[in-house]
Amino acid sequence: MIPFRRPLGHGLCLGHWLGVAAIIAALLSGPGCFAAESITLHDVSFQIGQTSYRAPQVEFVGANLNEQQLGALFDARASAPLDKRLAELSATSVKVPELVAEWSSPSGRQSVTVRDLTLQNIVTGKAASASARTVRSEGSVVAMLSIGPIAITDVDLALAARVYQHPSAIKEKDPDAVVGALDLNALDLRSQGGSIMHADRVSVSGVRALPAADKDTDAKSESDDAQRYLSGVGTISFVGVGADIISDQVGNERLKFSLKNATLATEHPYNGLPTDIALTVDDFRVLVPSPSQAQTARDLHDLGYDAVELSLQMSASWNEANKEVVSDISLRAADAGAVTLRARLGNISKEAFSSKSAVAEAASSKATVKSLVVAVKDAGLFDRVLANEAHKENRSTEDVRRDFLFQSGAAVASVLGTTPAAGVVARAVADFIKRPGELEFSIKAKPADGIGWADLGGANLPADMSDKLSISARTR
Repeated sequence: MIPFRRPLGHGLCLGHWLGVAAIIAALLSGPGCFAAESITLHDVSFQIGQTSYRAPQVEFVGANLNEQQLGALFDARASAPLDKRLAELSATSVKVPELVAEWSSPSGRQSVTVRDLTLQNIVTGKAASASARTVRSEGSVVAMLSIGPIAITDVDLALAARVYQHPSAIKEKDPDAVVGALDLNALDLRSQGGSIMHADRVSVSGVRALPAADKDTDAKSESDDAQRYLSGVGTISFVGVGADIISDQVGNERLKFSLKNATLATEHPYNGLPTDIALTVDDFRVLVPSPSQAQTARDLHDLGYDAVELSLQMSASWNEANKEVVSDISLRAADAGAVTLRARLGNISKEAFSSKSAVAEAASSKATVKSLVVAVKDAGLFDRVLANEAHKENRSTEDVRRDFLFQSGAAVASVLGTTPAAGVVARAVADFIKRPGELEFSIKAKPADGIGWADLGGANLPADMSDKLSISARTR
């Protein structure tokens, strides 16, 4: 569910794209029965808000209105709002060889040109499909954006127009979808600063209109805005992404990366926020610049890496009956290793998903930790670290390994004291340092309802372990 919201008057917003489709489809609205003939309008132009539209030619077939009704459709004096008129439309198809939309922003002017736009099988304000050969945008916000071809299914034109013009009218907790599925192919973007990005394909399903923001919510909060957009995501995937980005923070160095594919899916929204999230990223590869002014890049080169390749899997799910959230995260780095985390949190009530930030934060602060399991799997990184430290200090790797053994033992003793758990953890860490493989730590709360975050952070280890925590570690 990708959110559809009214454009903010600048930038490239989804509202502009669906607004374009909704406006063109309005050319087919009106009462009556299907007409068999084709009707063509010439030099169509109009303006809604800050956006102006013009189409040299619009051809429609099987529309349930006559030419006179079409001519009056965009009359500013019309009493019926656009979404109401669209809700009455039925037509076989509409074809627009070229449509140009332009709008202004504090940064300047931006334009979008859509070529070969076609809508099919429009019934009572909903189009079964829509397509465009290309979309190209140029202006002062984005230097160039090119997309094409585009395919869309199940477009609710009436709802798109209503959200576009009157977003405060959307009050539903889980509103209907504006678009069923959206496929964008061959995306190319160039920023004003010279950065470029390409994607073979971007696919979206379930584009929904979000409810209006709560009056008590700070509309200017970026975190609130991000939450609202996340709550609208059904499934979005990226395939074949590549980028060459100029970083002005590090001497205008170029950051080059590629991505095989990535998918974000959310389900079961509650109060507008998703309660089930899954994220998968495959083969995200970043080239390490050389030479570089960034310390991180220099450190990676010292370890023998000229690129970093990562894959990620993450999921989180809320069980309302048990008031629990179970989350799993797995991060793998090629020629380095992997880290996995599994967490089980308790006392997560429905208030944690409130649209009011204060209510959500208060509920989240009452969450408890029931268990945490962290596993580290080495695939060459540890030996690289040992060799790098030995090289810098002009020592043998075994001497450095012995230092690590001593330091790890002291660190465990400082946290866990002389408890039985301390001995288990210290032995597991020592075994991993001697023979790098897989090391797993497990922390479980002894109380059935878990331990509060504040209590866990302020726990006096090792004194509180016998009453509150069970800690263990093992190697494999």
